[in-house]
Amino acid sequence: MNLPRAEPVRQTTAAWAQPFGLLTCPHSVLTIRRTWRTAAAAAVATAALAVATPAAHAAGTTLLLDAQENYYLPTEGEGPNLGLGITASGGDAHDVSVAVDASSLAGKATMVVTGDCVSTGTLKVRCDVGPLSGGESIDPFLLKPTAAAKAGDTGAITYTATASDAPTVTGKTDVLVGGPKLVSRPYPALDDIAPGAVFERTPAFANTGAAPADKGVMLLVQDSERRLARP
Repeated sequence: MNLPRAEPVRQTTAAWAQPFGLLTCPHSVLTIRRTWRTAAAAAVATAALAVATPAAHAAGTTLLLDAQENYYLPTEGEGPNLGLGITASGGDAHDVSVAVDASSLAGKATMVVTGDCVSTGTLKVRCDVGPLSGGESIDPFLLKPTAAAKAGDTGAITYTATASDAPTVTGKTDVLVGGPKLVSRPYPALDDIAPGAVFERTPAFANTGAAPADKGVMLLVQDSERRLARP
């Protein structure tokens, strides 16, 4: 089966995001955001996180978890939203529920349950989706670091998705307290550039965060068109 090619959406955002996608340079801070053009691409990105479907269910409905690979919890303040979604593929699924377990962060983080999820224990929630046709995003909780949390602490968030008519699937997100924070060299804006003119810029940035950016860096260059009013 040939899936449509997924292309990253080129957009600039001022919000702090998880560093596992493209880097953009709004003003002096590089922020990172991963978005996908098609639902099929999201399914491909998620497949590695899900348990393989047994052969007996190959022709039926399957569940796909869409969970981010890494989550960076700041040492102060509230952590970013957790990217989590569930999709029914091959048909509708019923009595769908997703259990989320962040108990490995005990002593390092506290949890505020959000959305339609309910607490099932310390740093554990259950999100009942019910009947599922297509995909649905889940907003399980917000995490905040404790006073004892320090940069470099690690943990994991695990997921277990079940349904009455589809095999169980699981996934995991690795958690790091701290994380990289990239800032770019500031440049003044360039105006009045004539068509065909050549100009040079040397990109430079530094990691001022508490963890290394060891997965590589990609720089996204964007331009904007400015129209001047004429008398």
